[in-house]
Amino acid sequence: MKKLLISLALVGTVFSGFSTNSVNWEILRNPVDGESGFPMTASGRQLFADFNNDGIMDYFIIAGQNTPSMGLFKGNADGTYTDVTAVSEDLYAKNQSSAVFIDINNDGNLDLITVGKVGSDAFTDIFMNSGAPDYKFVADWNMIEAFPGLCTESNDNGSKLLAAFDYNNDGWTDLLINGSAGGVWEEVSGGTGQGRVCAIMKNVGGSFELVKNPVNGTENFIGVNGGSVDVADFNNDGWIDMVVTGYHDTYKSVTKLYKNNGNDTFTEVTGIDFVGHQQGETAFIDVNNDGYADIIEIGRDVNNGWAAFGKLYVNNQDETFTRHEEAETNFFGGGCALAIGDVNNDGLNDYFMTGWNTNATFMYNNGDNSFTKQNLIPDDARSRGGSTTFVNINNDGFLDMGIFGYRDGGGADGDGLGSWPDYILFNKGGDGVVANAAPSAPQNFTAIYNENKGCYELRWEKATDDTTPVEAIRYNIYVKNPDGKINFILPADKTTGALKVYGTQYPLIPVNKYDLYMPKTEGVEIAVSAVDNGWLASPFVVGSTSGIENVLDRNDYKVYAAGQTVYLQNSSNEVAVFEILGIDGRALSQYRVAAGQSVNFDVNTGTYLVKVIIGNKQSVSKIIAGF
Repeated sequence: MKKLLISLALVGTVFSGFSTNSVNWEILRNPVDGESGFPMTASGRQLFADFNNDGIMDYFIIAGQNTPSMGLFKGNADGTYTDVTAVSEDLYAKNQSSAVFIDINNDGNLDLITVGKVGSDAFTDIFMNSGAPDYKFVADWNMIEAFPGLCTESNDNGSKLLAAFDYNNDGWTDLLINGSAGGVWEEVSGGTGQGRVCAIMKNVGGSFELVKNPVNGTENFIGVNGGSVDVADFNNDGWIDMVVTGYHDTYKSVTKLYKNNGNDTFTEVTGIDFVGHQQGETAFIDVNNDGYADIIEIGRDVNNGWAAFGKLYVNNQDETFTRHEEAETNFFGGGCALAIGDVNNDGLNDYFMTGWNTNATFMYNNGDNSFTKQNLIPDDARSRGGSTTFVNINNDGFLDMGIFGYRDGGGADGDGLGSWPDYILFNKGGDGVVANAAPSAPQNFTAIYNENKGCYELRWEKATDDTTPVEAIRYNIYVKNPDGKINFILPADKTTGALKVYGTQYPLIPVNKYDLYMPKTEGVEIAVSAVDNGWLASPFVVGSTSGIENVLDRNDYKVYAAGQTVYLQNSSNEVAVFEILGIDGRALSQYRVAAGQSVNFDVNTGTYLVKVIIGNKQSVSKIIAGF
């Protein structure tokens, strides 16, 4: 039975002129089978992922300063977690660590990559998921030969060292790596000749190889550590770009933005007045809902006496950015780990910081490039030196949060509230904060193979949402081959669209088109899902490559709600199947309606999706009942 602390309101400083709807948080006490907590540690990474494909979020942590710690916990239907670390004998703990879940071989099971130190040496390890029934992580000692051993620069620096993304749009997930190589990553073994690493490991059919000289085909990315990496399509050209921040031997602290040219090369985007930092994070975030990724840069400026700062760079939609200072944005800086998403369901991306000087602070988006600062209450969860994650745990339309690290002033000799929080915090909403509803599924999705370009051209109509504007909705895609191999832009449930990974960066598609560079394949299945700022996803819609045209004539059916009664009408000459789905894509009921007939039924007040299938065509409608 899960044990919960009384929920307390999120309070703090509110800047005059804005009315911010804050939320209440509830700590999950003793999450491990209701009797104990997660590991108490710092300097590492926590990840939430459904590694055993049961639809429930699981929890993984790897961290440590003097003492390494690691644990894998299976999520249970009653809200508790069971420690299953021992099932995977090859897993082991590391200091100054990081990790990422990634489906390396496209078998539909999430594999795991960890980095960190054991003693004075840095290691990178790849653990393949055995799949059902054991879902055991087994070390692949051969695959790691292409990698350097990696770790964070020190206990104080950030742990966002790994980002999974398909940089070349070929349907295989690649990996961006960053950090300290524990010495020189020798060129003779495929490395860059640097001890500070930033590189892309290309996934070639389920194994990795280093992308050499990716910058204009002549040089490597700048080698830095102590900062962070992040990925997104900042110019909406269909190719995922990257930003890297950290310490360089010559230039000290730097931030670099690299544009993906779509031909296995990148070009540095110059003319942006980045500061550069250590101990913080630089991240993509669409602050103004225009569908273009802006950038926040928060950390400590080594070049300026380790001054703490926080900058916002607004995307001008022409590959330039406008810098906004702290006086405009209400930002502040320091060492930090970040979580990004719409916490109070107003359609705007907020963010949360935990760390040195940044404390444990929510920054609520005011919608005008300024943010309202509010401290985290309950104070038990305040921490630094660890990481934080927004995660949709229980599919109730509210973003929850994980946090761990060191809490100043806690413990027996402090305020008695504990020195090492490692908590899940449930978002309970609040005054003016209502549950988020999933966006509508994309309509009229087609996947046409372009012989000249050698790719599938994916196109669809933009989805809609109750709070996230149309331009700010992002999209997820999967491609499934006849041999069963399946790849997601961001790992998700194939049936419901619900995301399966939180806590590490997977980029989504910001526009309603995508080119997938893979051979033309008979029987391939390609599908698209919409995702809003609250990380809720619509069900996937399958494209015409699978034999489903996905274009229903609106005259063939009608779906609407009047009060709490839903009406389904089949005006076609064939049997129609109406599937009623919850806001999280979960199937609730199904009705088969004969040609020319209709049915009606009552539902609870709320938002629903109705998937309509007639013959080889389908469509999805969104209805709101009871309002």
